[in-house]
Amino acid sequence: MLIGRASERARVERLLAGARLGTSGVLVVSGDPGIGKTALIEHAAEHTDGMAVLRARGVPSEAEIPFAGLFALLVRERRRGARRGRDRRAALSIDRAGGRSVV
Repeated sequence: MLIGRASERARVERLLAGARLGTSGVLVVSGDPGIGKTALIEHAAEHTDGMAVLRARGVPSEAEIPFAGLFALLVRERRRGARRGRDRRAALSIDRAGGRSVV
C-alpha cells in the first residue's frame, strides 16, 4: 500500500485504465534516491489486474546507450520465450535472413 502521493497514484491508475481499453500511455518516474520511485512502480504493478508486467532496471553505466532499457526487456522476454506461445516467441525473435528485428 502506498500512502500519500495521491496525484501520482491517480496518474498511474488513469494510465492503467487506459491500457485496459487499449490506449497507450507512458509515465517517466525519475528523481533522487529515496523519494519513493520504486514504491510508486510497485503500486502500479499491484493494480495491473492480470496484465503482463515487464521490468528492467537501469544502471548508470548504460545511461548514454540508446534503448538500453528496451534491449534489457526484450532479451529477458526472448529467454522466457521457450515457455510462451509460438506467436509471442516469433514477435521477439530476429529475422536472420533479413537481419532485422521482427519486434
